[in-house]
Amino acid sequence: MRKVNAMVMRNRRRLAQLVLGRSERERFSIPQVLDCLSLATRVAGLNGLLYWPTRDAAIDAAVLGRARELGLELYLWLPVLADAGVDWAEADLTEDAWGNRGYGASGRWANLGHGDETFLFACPNAPAPLEAARGRIRGELPDYDGVFLDRIRYPSPANGLEAVFTCFCPRCRERHPRSGEWRDKLRDKIDALLPLRASDRNFSSTLGSLLDDPDLSDYRLSRIESVNRLVATLAGEAKGQGRKVALDLLAPNLTLFTGQCYETLGKMADWIKPMYYCRARGPAGLPLELACFARGIKAWCPKVDESDIMEYVGQIGGIPNLPASADEVELRGLDENCAGDLYARDAKHAAYPIFPGFECVRHPDFDLDMTEEGVRKYCRAFHSAPGIVLAWNILYTPEAFLRIVAEDSQ
Repeated sequence: MRKVNAMVMRNRRRLAQLVLGRSERERFSIPQVLDCLSLATRVAGLNGLLYWPTRDAAIDAAVLGRARELGLELYLWLPVLADAGVDWAEADLTEDAWGNRGYGASGRWANLGHGDETFLFACPNAPAPLEAARGRIRGELPDYDGVFLDRIRYPSPANGLEAVFTCFCPRCRERHPRSGEWRDKLRDKIDALLPLRASDRNFSSTLGSLLDDPDLSDYRLSRIESVNRLVATLAGEAKGQGRKVALDLLAPNLTLFTGQCYETLGKMADWIKPMYYCRARGPAGLPLELACFARGIKAWCPKVDESDIMEYVGQIGGIPNLPASADEVELRGLDENCAGDLYARDAKHAAYPIFPGFECVRHPDFDLDMTEEGVRKYCRAFHSAPGIVLAWNILYTPEAFLRIVAEDSQ
């Protein structure tokens, strides 16, 4: 029995994420960071590390050196379209159907634009983000075993519902001659939502047609193609160096907003990490994204009852029986078993390895109520996965959580 357990422990991949932003460097000394990495590797049996470099040569060398000593497979954690360490020019940012750039307004998360991460997205067709990422792959990837591409999408509901309907910048209009037609149709459909009565259930069909109108299928396809083209170029750069490629993707039930297509992106990667975040109250977390989506709809359909909106959001998100208000969804989060349901559905027909990601943290900067029982639920939900990713910063992962991960791997 011990031999069987040891084999399972070796074959199941367990990776952690590490970022040393301004707040982390204020809270932790470099020796503490290295000790934390050593502890996590020893206790949880880590196999790999996704590292967001500080661009401080001494710090990065220390982290990479310790990771090599521990025998970890190293991935360059590379944000591409947002928080890439570059202040994009206004012309590079996504443009919505009304000509606004940057963030939307309806339902936008109040904390956007504060802290180390802004989630201010550039257009996938802008040349600056692509060239910046290619430069980093060429210059930094030789020190790693692979690249972990992050922020490879269009904005999500947390950016404001208007920002979901992008991009109509000059580059996109030049690339897609029908962009003007698509933009006008989107505006007309959204204008039709405003006069609906509270008792008018037609809002769901009207809004549904906005997200799934056959006349807008080419628009949706253009977004998918833009993301695919960006990722394919960067993946090709990495594979040309003989390095692996991994992708950080929103949970599949959110990708209708972001232009990410699992079927095509999965073929470009050695593995993908869906963010099955049921507790995180930040961008990419299911509670916040669903809550922001609901609030955006309420701003566009002020006369419609919130309970009807929440029922519709649950249908779109594939999560039945959501609480009756956006505030409840954000504050209470979702049961971790929802992640298991999503993973089971996604993995059933996937032709690529899925390494589910979950919030294995207690983070002082986020109102995140992750518990030991929650970690156990996640581990049970993902027990059949070929790998898991402890998101999103190993510095904030309690030792008790690490021991639960180790138990699940035996």
